[in-house]
Amino acid sequence: MIQSIPLKKLVPSPRNVRKSSDVLADLQLRADIVARGLLQNLVVRKGKRGKFEVEAGGRRLAALQALAEEGTLPENHEVTCLVIEGEESEVREATGNSRPTHRSRCWRHGQDRADAGDRRGAALGRPCSL
Repeated sequence: MIQSIPLKKLVPSPRNVRKSSDVLADLQLRADIVARGLLQNLVVRKGKRGKFEVEAGGRRLAALQALAEEGTLPENHEVTCLVIEGEESEVREATGNSRPTHRSRCWRHGQDRADAGDRRGAALGRPCSL
């Protein structure tokens, strides 16, 4: 179900496999969100204490949080999210793989893919591309 959720209720999921980031790509993602808005919904599931865990869209969440922190977005900014429920396999199916959504494409680092069990191409460490 699609739902608007206040940014302050969104938290990163501990199941998110991306652990590394690229500062330049993250800055470009923020600029892209300011210029064009959020192009793809975050995929979330209900967490504890009224929070929602972001299963897909961790970079977008971090960018939105940074924009709110610097005052570019209002404190009560609503984020359009796909709320999913169910078992882990259903969550994985709904989130798909880590495909880029904004112009600043940042593929998962090779180690993140290896940690996630994605052995195919993990050794390549595909870098961020613009």
